[in-house]
Amino acid sequence: PRIIWQTHYKVIDRANAVIAAAEKMEGIDEAKRNEFIAVGKAFRANSLFVLWRMFNNVFIRTTPATPDNAFDVIEKPSTKEEILNMINSDLDAGIEHLEWTAEPGRMTKAICHHLKAKVALWQEEWKVAADNADAVINSGFYELMDAPAKVFAGDRNHKESLFVMQLDESAAGGGRPHFMGMNFQVAYQRVQGAKFSADQGGRGFSFMYPNDYLLDMFDPEDTRLTSYFRTKYYYNDPDNLPDGVELGDQIIIPKTGPTRDKYYAYIHPACMKYYDDEIPPDAALSYKNIIVYRLAETHLIAAEAYMNLMNQNMAVKRISPLQIRAGVEPIFSVSPLAILKERARELAFEGHRWYYLKRTGQLLYQIQHFAGDDDFKNEARGNIQDYMINLPIPQSELDLLGPNYPQNEGY
Repeated sequence: PRIIWQTHYKVIDRANAVIAAAEKMEGIDEAKRNEFIAVGKAFRANSLFVLWRMFNNVFIRTTPATPDNAFDVIEKPSTKEEILNMINSDLDAGIEHLEWTAEPGRMTKAICHHLKAKVALWQEEWKVAADNADAVINSGFYELMDAPAKVFAGDRNHKESLFVMQLDESAAGGGRPHFMGMNFQVAYQRVQGAKFSADQGGRGFSFMYPNDYLLDMFDPEDTRLTSYFRTKYYYNDPDNLPDGVELGDQIIIPKTGPTRDKYYAYIHPACMKYYDDEIPPDAALSYKNIIVYRLAETHLIAAEAYMNLMNQNMAVKRISPLQIRAGVEPIFSVSPLAILKERARELAFEGHRWYYLKRTGQLLYQIQHFAGDDDFKNEARGNIQDYMINLPIPQSELDLLGPNYPQNEGY
């Protein structure tokens, strides 16, 4: 929680600094001034939206930090109405003054429309959500990749991507490495007869896996199952094969009984969305760019909005391209359950699930019934409490706020 809180308030502060500087600049074209201000406001809106959904009790800050105001005390959180009004106002500025496309990593009109649609879902303003999602889909500047395997290939700066974190070493400031690929990859190479291989996903920490609840949602013909995940591992070390095993045989470890832990840590299906195929298989650090928002989510936002507007024709029109691309039969009516499942299949491990379940009131139920797997790491099912839908405000940050600033309930 501390990193999330500090990072996004730092973004908000830098955005406020950009806005303040642009407002005071002399001899600048007004269109360019408005563009600079809109960029700052778009970043501010995005970070405030993240903070509000994570913590609920957050505050609005519109002035940059200076030596004179650095220790000003915030006495109370902003109201939900104030926060959503600020976010929407900032996004409106981006929609008005930014272009549809920009250099990768920059804010655009498309990102602002996409975010405006997401905010509208929280407000249950279904037409606003549909209109803003459609604005992106119909803009002519973005389209779905023609196969799931292409979505997370290369540098991710393609026609489906709306906003991509630029982490390549050539990016401004030298880029920033991460361990995302390793976090989601299992340590299959610990099995006798297996070694680091790009074909099998490279080095892994065995930290996070898709559980059976998610994997069981996929039709066997769904190409996302083999594009977004690695489901099988093979013996590939000719000098270290176990007795009776041949090179290329599939590694099979039972997922129950005394070998259960090895199954989950060594060959459990792994998410490949953050895998970097441009580094050595045994490397840890990656500079692979990370997709934050993409058009597939825009389609799902539109489908949900049209479903709530009782327009099944448009709801189906928006969701079916994802299913057709994945090679499965499209559905002919859209329900809340269909949205729940399609979001899980398409957007797994991209950072949207928590927010979606919280917004729709399903977070506690889903964790209590489906966290972990039935036979492994399901402690969350019994430990989750009602108040945990909001993260705790870090005590180090609470100490800097007013004495009456409320900690979130339960902490």
